[in-house]
Amino acid sequence: MTTAVAASTLFGQIQQGNVNVQILGHICWTSSHNVELTQDRFAEILTSVGLPASLAKEHNWRSAFIRALRNMEEKRLIRLVEENGDRLVYQFTAEKLQETADVPFLNYVKETVVVINKAKYAENGDFAEAIVQGDPEIKKRVIEIFNVEKHKYNSADMNRYVQKIFRTRADIVTLRDQGGVYFVPATYQAVVQIVSQLAAQVPGLSFNYLPIPDVESSRRTVSEAVNDEVLASLAELDRDMKAVTDGFVQVTDVWRKTRLGRIEAVKERIKQYGEILVGAGESLQEKTRSLELRLLGPRKLNVDE
Repeated sequence: MTTAVAASTLFGQIQQGNVNVQILGHICWTSSHNVELTQDRFAEILTSVGLPASLAKEHNWRSAFIRALRNMEEKRLIRLVEENGDRLVYQFTAEKLQETADVPFLNYVKETVVVINKAKYAENGDFAEAIVQGDPEIKKRVIEIFNVEKHKYNSADMNRYVQKIFRTRADIVTLRDQGGVYFVPATYQAVVQIVSQLAAQVPGLSFNYLPIPDVESSRRTVSEAVNDEVLASLAELDRDMKAVTDGFVQVTDVWRKTRLGRIEAVKERIKQYGEILVGAGESLQEKTRSLELRLLGPRKLNVDE
């Protein structure tokens, strides 16, 4: 396996025989098909590659519930009827084929209405108690599947975990509008290898990467992608602050600290890629500083005392 030696905050080298090749980083991509993995097994895999088992989280109750409903959709329709601060209401409608002497047709018959009391779940975290209405057999089945789904990962979950590992322990830059193909700086070669080792232990998940040389075309491609991502982050921050100015959002201490943290993250990212951003980096720094001053300056954005 090739080994990267960090030469700066971004670049590195790989050794091919007796020759050291300067690289910018790696192009990485994943593909997954029919992944089924339990939380316990994923925790074991994380530990085996040197990552904390605590990364393997159970799904929140809302996600686990939706997954359980999808699992029960064969030969029935399950639709959200109402949602408010107090409850979720779903209707289960059976789909049955009706054979006739003329033309067969599908007949739809309401099976039950399932109601989730959000407050009850918030009180004790017991999903069974939170289902306050519904056919007993259907309720029982929903609860059984819920308890399985909250500890089970699928293909999309694994793709998200790969991205999360890179975003929290390295850095990734999206190179494709639809996602799935990323650039990882050479300085994070160790993280690339960890993810590769992890993916090798997850049936249905593959992770591949290729080194990209430190040449002008590579720099230009990565620079443009970083510029686009930073501008998107700044645009999102700008929308957040406009929502405050327009009176749609009330500023709290948490709100302000969160946005300041995001600004600091953007500033750090611009600094990290400064060697290839060149003039674009100065423009991004100016835009970031302008947003920071807007957040810190106008009295309308100050935290209520």
